Amino acid sequence: MFGLEGVWLYLFIFLAKVVEVSLGTLRIIFSSKNQKFISMVIGLIEITLWVYIASDVLSGFKLDPYKGYMYILGFAVGIWVGGLLNDYIPVGNIKVNAIINGKYGEDLAEIIRSNGFAATTFDGEGRDSEKKLLIMIVKKKRLKELVNILKVYDHNVVIYYNDTNPTNSMFGVLKK
Repeated sequence: MFGLEGVWLYLFIFLAKVVEVSLGTLRIIFSSKNQKFISMVIGLIEITLWVYIASDVLSGFKLDPYKGYMYILGFAVGIWVGGLLNDYIPVGNIKVNAIINGKYGEDLAEIIRSNGFAATTFDGEGRDSEKKLLIMIVKKKRLKELVNILKVYDHNVVIYYNDTNPTNSMFGVLKK
């Protein structure tokens, strides 16, 4: 492949497969965020890599099984790299739920709002005290900022979050 032999060929197969699988992860991320054009471009690169790498590996696998081993290893490492990329790509929205001490609830909600976040509060009961549940939807790139605010005001806060795709802009907060 491309005039490469021996160790260089194996290294190329491994790295190309890592890139291909990582691109697949990115394509899925952008596709789930309704970024169709970016998904298409990434998919074009991904499938081009796949066709060339897979055809070379499959055509010579019986004669050179190390090609297959590098392909398999590249696939596994590509999944890991794709997962790392997912953590660092600030695309999309995150739904954040925070359970805080009830005595901080309204004040903390106002602080969060004054920092440009939308927050909805609910009253709750914990084992030993009243609680407030704060529900916020934020841009992924602002998640750390929000978590830091929450932790400063209640170091025992319970925070959990997941990707979400809201259907409206919530007073324009998500359009910033």
